[in-house]
Amino acid sequence: MTARLARGCGARGAHPGWSSVIAEQDDLDDVARVIAESIDAWPTSARLKRCALPVLAYRAGDLLDHEVLLVRRHGDAVAVAAWQPGCDETDPDGGSSSLLHGLYVAARAQSQAIGTALQAIVAERAVAAGVHGLHVKAERFAASYFQQCGYLHLDPDERPGEPGPYPYRFWQSCAGILTAMARGPIYRALRADTWPPPSVDPLNVNPLNKE
Repeated sequence: MTARLARGCGARGAHPGWSSVIAEQDDLDDVARVIAESIDAWPTSARLKRCALPVLAYRAGDLLDHEVLLVRRHGDAVAVAAWQPGCDETDPDGGSSSLLHGLYVAARAQSQAIGTALQAIVAERAVAAGVHGLHVKAERFAASYFQQCGYLHLDPDERPGEPGPYPYRFWQSCAGILTAMARGPIYRALRADTWPPPSVDPLNVNPLNKE
């Protein structure tokens, strides 16, 4: 797993108060709180929310094959994005894709472009790993969000090897994500904390270049 990265982008003046980190085991309680708060805002029954939380929470073992980005505002955990660097999917363009496994923003921090900033950061890291695009398996009530973000809604039966069709699968190229979302002060602040790979120009990226 990636070593702990620098915290406190506010000290560097990128965007005061915002910081991000690649989560380690001692961050998982904060990760769980963000996911719980996000789930609590879902427009669904209390029972489904209770059932969903244990399934969607990340545990220490998940950090072996997931990279979990945790965002804090003035030290308060407010957002999480997780992806699987080693998940090798075939995307509609014929390239390789990884799974954007989870994207959660606490209700009190929504409508500030945190979700799009995290998608752009994940896409940059995916490009650095030689990945062309990102797949998403969304919840029903998040489907419209990913469509608004420019993701392609895939045919539910497009993955015949899976146990059954899933109706809310989406895909977008990393280049498309970066062109649309790699902007704004929060994106720049969070990127400053989570960008150890070689520099990639998000608006001039060749997503199929694996060198």
